[in-house]
Amino acid sequence: MPKTKISEYSATANSNTDVASINIDEGCAPSGINNAIRAIMGHLKDFQSGTSNDPFTIGSSGSLTLSYGTANGVAYLNGSKAVTSGSALTFDGTNFATTGTASATKMIPTGGSATGNGMYLPASNTLAWSNNGSETMRLDSAGNLGLGVTPSAWGGSFKALQIGLGTSLYNNASGNGTFLGSNFYWDGTNNKYLNTNTATAYGQSAGAHQWYTAASGTAGNAITFTQAMTLDASGNLGIGTTSPDTKLNTEGGSLRVSGTRTAGSFLDVAPSNTGTDGVAFSVSYYGSGNYGPLKFTTGGSERARIDSSGNLLVGATSGSGLGSSKIYVLTNNQNGIISQQSVTGSYCYLSNALSNGGTYYHFQFNENGTQRGLISSNGSATTYGTSSDYRLKENIAPMTGALSTVAQLKPCTYTWKESGITSQGFIAHELQAIVPDAVVGEKDAVNEDGSIKPQSIDTSFLVATLTAAIQEQQALITQLQADVAALKGA
Repeated sequence: MPKTKISEYSATANSNTDVASINIDEGCAPSGINNAIRAIMGHLKDFQSGTSNDPFTIGSSGSLTLSYGTANGVAYLNGSKAVTSGSALTFDGTNFATTGTASATKMIPTGGSATGNGMYLPASNTLAWSNNGSETMRLDSAGNLGLGVTPSAWGGSFKALQIGLGTSLYNNASGNGTFLGSNFYWDGTNNKYLNTNTATAYGQSAGAHQWYTAASGTAGNAITFTQAMTLDASGNLGIGTTSPDTKLNTEGGSLRVSGTRTAGSFLDVAPSNTGTDGVAFSVSYYGSGNYGPLKFTTGGSERARIDSSGNLLVGATSGSGLGSSKIYVLTNNQNGIISQQSVTGSYCYLSNALSNGGTYYHFQFNENGTQRGLISSNGSATTYGTSSDYRLKENIAPMTGALSTVAQLKPCTYTWKESGITSQGFIAHELQAIVPDAVVGEKDAVNEDGSIKPQSIDTSFLVATLTAAIQEQQALITQLQADVAALKGA
């Protein structure tokens, strides 16, 4: 096809075999070369004056203008669609400028349209991108980038990436601070709310991590942030303080706190320092290696502590009368110790109490909600009692045959293997065969580890049998006395 303008020539020299239908291929006539040169000079003049169909114009001031008319429809720059019919891109040597809006962009990617897909310059030194007529991104003259939003008027030396209506990623000019914020921006003087809501921020600065919170405020108003938590460059974590001096971390599922403290509180876990609700515990350090007790508090009052010697004190701050024991419970006409274990359909517990009637109930044994026994004292004697109230019993009848039962008992003497002490009594399984309720456990039973699970005897259960046997024996004696008296009187 004959080449009639500069843009039709090929960058490959051997491909340029004609100029305006003039043959300039190998072996052409010399006159053809002369005519071709004259034709090229005409093409250059057309190019310079812009009178040809080439969309290029070189102005008298040296500026390059890309323009076109309806004859060729579209101009291309490096193979990419730059503008559509009727628009222009102008280079004046130093500036590149094109205006436009989100719905009428001027720099359009291949396959795009001028109705709202591409880039445009909405203001001086501002570049924006749109999609389907809506702005999706803007880079303002201060270098701040907004995704889905025009970036706020960030002041000072900050550079920010603002996402939507509430999230910002920004840094300061010194380069040692990176921050992530929600619902705020910095205007050069104050932090301000983007929307009417709460605000938060997280920052990394000078090797430290900082967390900030702010109460709900009105859009456009100044924000007062509270630094709620700090992880400093030394690895110390502080909650509610900007200068932590202890390390708080989790290790193997445990919470560990370490560090050095001056005299004063070392660790407090509580809803407040002066509150009267909730529960708390604390450890104190008084200086010079002197640590205070571990205290447990409810309702604003100390309830228990573990002192420096490892003693557990309940209801007391000192272990008066502890002796060699490790647990001290101070009671005031109230239950002192309850040990409860859930079992199927029932429960068992051991309690300690002091009555107001002069009887001291040291231990009380309950099962299924009913008292089964107790240990008490009255100031001079101790009672080991088993519950025997008639209201707990039925089918009550006199005991018979007790003398025969006693005749079967096998009292014996023996020596304890461990101590070598000689004693007397009964063999548990032998007594169990005669008076079963006087023995607890099974003969030859062992624990899971194979150790002996010994049987136990409560000889108090023999009292009724022995009493009945004595009564039976006394009846026989009385009868024999009557018989002897009768014989003497005969």
